[in-house]
Amino acid sequence: MIQIEHISKQYRPKKSLPVQALDDLSLHVEKGEFVAVTGVSGSGKSTLLHVLGGMDTVDSGSIKVCGEEITSYTRKQLAQYRNARVGFVLQDFGLIPYRSAIENVTVPLYIHQKNKGKIPQQAETMLEKMGILDLRDRYVYSLSGGQKQRVAIGACDDQ
Repeated sequence: MIQIEHISKQYRPKKSLPVQALDDLSLHVEKGEFVAVTGVSGSGKSTLLHVLGGMDTVDSGSIKVCGEEITSYTRKQLAQYRNARVGFVLQDFGLIPYRSAIENVTVPLYIHQKNKGKIPQQAETMLEKMGILDLRDRYVYSLSGGQKQRVAIGACDDQ
């Protein structure tokens, strides 16, 4: 399912020494397997998830997801990969605070869907599955942390 082979990633902040976030990391995750990524602050956990999710690139090595080599993807291919194959619930939820729950769920659908007419119903179905249909018109900034998390999951769930 996920094959990571000898990946390395170095950040080069301006006016600072380079930071080696990942150094010759290899990891294999089989279908149905659960993996926890743990470590101290600054050990590369977020960097690993960012490169696996196509939000950042590696300096060297290979990442295959379901047999597809994502490290050779163009920016456009990475955007399509993120939209169609990856779901992320970020620490800050990655939501648009001054938009409603339903609007936040529809954003990835408008990017990915060809049949735009089905989007409102799909978004409502997702909010219903998440148990928050009654919050459909509430602005995200007014939701609790748990409610925001459900909106974020609804926005990245495969319709």
